[in-house]
Amino acid sequence: ELNKRFYRELSSWYFWAINSVSFPNDVSTTRDDTVFNSENVIRMLTRLIFIWFIKEKNLIPEAIFDEKEVAGLLKGFKGKKSTVYYRAILQNLFFATLNQKRDERKFASEKSFLEQKKQYGIKTLFRHAEDFNIGQKDVIKLFDSVPFLNGGLFDCLDTTDKDGKVFYHDGFSRNPKRQAQVPDELFFSEEKYIELSEFYGD
Repeated sequence: ELNKRFYRELSSWYFWAINSVSFPNDVSTTRDDTVFNSENVIRMLTRLIFIWFIKEKNLIPEAIFDEKEVAGLLKGFKGKKSTVYYRAILQNLFFATLNQKRDERKFASEKSFLEQKKQYGIKTLFRHAEDFNIGQKDVIKLFDSVPFLNGGLFDCLDTTDKDGKVFYHDGFSRNPKRQAQVPDELFFSEEKYIELSEFYGD
């Protein structure tokens, strides 16, 4: 009974999420921004469930899941249509922390165009320093206890095809047009009722 209830709640969250998120994929068109929502949300869920297990082992700081703490860490958190939590906390946790060795963790350069060009396509660097109320060193320190996991689950799947075209499956980019849009309320909303009868057929 407990398992049934858990999976029912999880599936309800999933159906709510796939109608709330947007992933850019092919940035030359907006037609596919929601086409891959199902697989993108399943991938996000898989990562989050794994993270929750290692959080229970005290390997990930509680602060990044505490609403009051997060409100102090991030600018504009839970504002109208805000997507800052996924962009600044979760994506940096996924790609720049869990997928990067501890002694190599750092922010992508905000300096000259040439500096930024050198780092183009490197998906293991922290991004979105402007979203934090704390400095870059403090952000890296926040994630310092998190281990490096070399398993593929946290590889960023933004890829370039043989013709040089980039597909933003994860949307881990400093360019707003190439970012995934995942609302804060998906993670920190009060309990609410959402119309899901079309998914459940009842």
